[in-house]
Amino acid sequence: MSEVIKLDGYGDVNLGLNMPDAEELALMANSPAYPEGRLLDDKDIQRGLPTGFYLEHRKRMAPYMINQNPLGKCNASALKGALEQIRLNQGMPHMVLSDNDAYMQMNGGRDQGSALIRAFQVAQTRGVAPLRIQVNGMEYRIPLNAFNNSHVPAAARAAAATEAARFKGWEWYRAPRDFATFARCVASELARRNPVVFAWDVSSGSSRLNNGYAITGRGK
Repeated sequence: MSEVIKLDGYGDVNLGLNMPDAEELALMANSPAYPEGRLLDDKDIQRGLPTGFYLEHRKRMAPYMINQNPLGKCNASALKGALEQIRLNQGMPHMVLSDNDAYMQMNGGRDQGSALIRAFQVAQTRGVAPLRIQVNGMEYRIPLNAFNNSHVPAAARAAAATEAARFKGWEWYRAPRDFATFARCVASELARRNPVVFAWDVSSGSSRLNNGYAITGRGK
């Protein structure tokens, strides 16, 4: 099982983003760098992020927020949310995807979390199935507590794989390492209405959440 911590006012949270192993580090190192040509200038960023945009966007997305509890599937939940937001931002109808379907493809069959690069692989090569799929003419809902393929009937697994191919990502990039370029990279994608997912360690040994803000072990 993944580590569970208690957050004041938020209840129990399972942690699921793992440090990459040697193979995963190599995959990340070989990922394409963020193209310099995608960086927007200040004026384009300001036009793309007008005053009030954040609150308007937060209000629009609030109905689609989810809680990963009780599994360590934060990586898969972030992937599901990003794909759903991209569809909404492109004017497509909202489709509820299954983070459990994604989690089962990236965790080695155990509820032990997953490395970030695995989410990118699932998004690009397999895709993420809808929460509700048709199996032999009947609706099947992928269980919210499933983390192993054995938790889903074979016919449903086959149907999920077919449906997942309709909801895939296109490509991923390594973000710039220097902070100024990284910040412009993030602002450029937000200005394009692309979701940006941030992951931070909230384990009991390093940081915690206080009123929704991450506080490190040193109080910063």
